[in-house]
Amino acid sequence: MAVTLAFCLAASSVLAVDSSLSVSLDGVASGYGASLQTSSPLGDANTEHDDLITSLRIVYPLDGSVERPPVLFATEIVIHPGSEALLASRSQDLHLCLEINNVTRACYRLDGPAATYEHWELGNCTTRAFMTDSSTGKRYWQSALIAFAVVNDFEFDAHLARLIEEERPKHRSGYDLTLVEWAKQQQRQQDEVLLLQLQQDEIGIATVPTVGRQQKEDMSVADEDLVLVVGVKTAVVSNFALRQAMRETWASKEALPRGVKVLFLGCRPFSAVKPGDSDDDADATERKPKAERRRLWEAIELEKRVYGDMLTDELDCDDNYFGLADKVKEFLHLAATRFAHAQYVMIADDDLYVRLDMIVEKFRQQGPRRGFYSGQVLQMAPIRSVDNRNRLPEEQYSLSQLPPFALGEYVFLSMDCAQFVSKNRRRLRDLGGMDDISIPLWMLTIQVHPQAHPGLEHLRAGPCTDDLVALGDLSPLAIRAIHANVLAKRRFCHGFHRYTWLKPKKLAPPPGFAYSLPRFPEPLQVDILLGMDESGNREVVIVISTPSQAGIKASSLPSSESLPDYLCRVCAKLRLNFPGAVGTSSCAEIADRLRSELQMRYKQLEAAENAVVLQLLSVWRQDLFDHE
Repeated sequence: MAVTLAFCLAASSVLAVDSSLSVSLDGVASGYGASLQTSSPLGDANTEHDDLITSLRIVYPLDGSVERPPVLFATEIVIHPGSEALLASRSQDLHLCLEINNVTRACYRLDGPAATYEHWELGNCTTRAFMTDSSTGKRYWQSALIAFAVVNDFEFDAHLARLIEEERPKHRSGYDLTLVEWAKQQQRQQDEVLLLQLQQDEIGIATVPTVGRQQKEDMSVADEDLVLVVGVKTAVVSNFALRQAMRETWASKEALPRGVKVLFLGCRPFSAVKPGDSDDDADATERKPKAERRRLWEAIELEKRVYGDMLTDELDCDDNYFGLADKVKEFLHLAATRFAHAQYVMIADDDLYVRLDMIVEKFRQQGPRRGFYSGQVLQMAPIRSVDNRNRLPEEQYSLSQLPPFALGEYVFLSMDCAQFVSKNRRRLRDLGGMDDISIPLWMLTIQVHPQAHPGLEHLRAGPCTDDLVALGDLSPLAIRAIHANVLAKRRFCHGFHRYTWLKPKKLAPPPGFAYSLPRFPEPLQVDILLGMDESGNREVVIVISTPSQAGIKASSLPSSESLPDYLCRVCAKLRLNFPGAVGTSSCAEIADRLRSELQMRYKQLEAAENAVVLQLLSVWRQDLFDHE
């Protein structure tokens, strides 16, 4: 075994979105002291070998990959256990170099400042990394030769599209639908299993009171057994495909280990609206945005009803980047007040695959603890650049260094820490969108400091390795691919391709002015018809519509279906087709409304002395008028 020192040969561009999408040589930056982890030696060691470094390999680009410029380059150096101090003492003499097409392009001292090298040339390339010692001038620890191709944007996009199409048949049809597309699909299919589910009032997170309504306590996880509550920060409008990938993989009922609860943290949703859009304008072209927003709001309500695991208006926060710290506060308040019996909480991003079985087993072994704050720990200077959305101006944070913090992709806290934030959430200051930097500032108040949790990585900053327990920055396809690997007992990274696995840009809030998505409650309009079916049997038909949506029909033969069963069926259809109009109403409340309409219709028939139709409804009379 050896200790691995991961060197990322690129300056700040390594973490930049555009650079990281091109996995090969976006730059070169020296510096060590990055992640230390136990691993087997990797790469081809040179014949000149001593007791310090055992091997060197290129992590990016992958051999045989296709890239677009500029490309990023990263290496991994494996050293013997206990050699860290020796490496530090020799770092002034050691240089890490990059060779492309047999030409040395850049060399950087291990302890020197970060520097940047960008490779822009198109064509086939070979590259290797090597180290030199300035005291001898010799080359040591040479990596294996890697071949890759650099192509223009058009060729790269076509290549990526082919890769995605090759992967698509491996996963279920429609895995990448948008939220509105999914809602339309459900309403078109009218799936019987889903309709049966929608007849139930206790779905998912019934622990959370909706506005004006106290719902029953959720007993899906026994109080004494709840180890971990996971709050997944999600962009409600844009990231439905990621939520679905999680629900169908590591957060599914089948995969979720005992003692874990997973919630999606949405907050009040926002939509992008072009300048000049007006909900009140009489012009048809200006009314279109209102119809689109209504469809979006209805789709959100349907998702919440179907899965019962997403919170929007129930949390006092806005669903945008600059409200992330508020989103975390609201989740910790929820966890501390509704799940106080849990031992730990986890704050996660929605582009993550996580082995919750391994994490929960670790927490079970260590038992409940106090003052526990853990994750992938970093320490860095605040960003002052005005062009960076993570900018932290001096008037907001004057110190030259940030406190050590756990990256926001995955943060673990003991329940006492969550309770502290809950009790003080109105007084604790935050840094807006920088929730991961806000948390350590809150924890410093109670002298709690972050501890490194092994096995955490995000794809924009590091490679996929088989010893991971969590990997972030993933596409929906990647989340599903990793889960298939886990189920098949393959390597975690089997089939890895950076471009198809990396979260695409389209899974981000669309451009434009962001407006809070308004609610569009509409009254239900109920009509009751009495007629005959195709076989000549007399039937009751309830037709329900709203001012903006066409009606749906639900028919019944009273001689073969009880009134309560019929009203349950109608309730499910209403929840599926008019989720916004139904809102949080229970099926009992909906049935009472429909029963009242039927009672009025029955009395009208009595007054008209329509004996034939009265006979049709007579089997329901007791349920109509004697119901309590």
